[in-house]
Amino acid sequence: MLEAYTTLGFLAAQTERVRLGTMVSPVALRPPALLVKAVTTLGVLSGGRAWLGIGAGYHSAEAEALGLPLPPVAERFERLEQTLQVATRMWAGDETPFEGKHYRLGHPVDSPGPAQRPHPPILVGGAGARCTLRLVARYADACSLADIPDGGRTVTHPVVTCPVGSAALHAGVAILLKIYPHCIDGQAEARASRARPRGRGTAPGDRRPHRRAAAVPRTDQ
Repeated sequence: MLEAYTTLGFLAAQTERVRLGTMVSPVALRPPALLVKAVTTLGVLSGGRAWLGIGAGYHSAEAEALGLPLPPVAERFERLEQTLQVATRMWAGDETPFEGKHYRLGHPVDSPGPAQRPHPPILVGGAGARCTLRLVARYADACSLADIPDGGRTVTHPVVTCPVGSAALHAGVAILLKIYPHCIDGQAEARASRARPRGRGTAPGDRRPHRRAAAVPRTDQ
């Protein structure tokens, strides 16, 4: 598997319109400032086509095989929020020291600044209502949704701990469900697909193709 940001840098030089980002980078894999600089650099060199895709991470077998860090789940979510805080501060031009539980940055400089304003779009991977969607509502522009067969209950769960309120999250979810309508109920879609008459070249259980408009390394090393 190719390393994500090296690959995205190559794609930036070979393309003109495609958006560039990961789905998603495990938070413990790179120090926050290094990750922010990678996304900023990608955006500057591509003319403003980068996004930050980030998540808590989960692939224990890969981490063990390659000697990569994978802290306990609670710590990964703490690191995820602190990394999002560092990213938004650096992209806002805030160079004051950052003191967090897991990260300490004495002078977090991001120069040159991001090509996109106010900053590259932020996508947080996951759909957990207690932790992930709260971070989506507070810091992000989108989230990466799995095929959750619950009629949309997970992604429309009120995020009462977010000071912005759940309205912003619900607006983002509405947009995502327009793009990925199969996420509303994967089981219902599978049943409907099996029940539809099959034309030539259509196999049982075939589903509508996902519409993706970006170069997206599905995992990140």
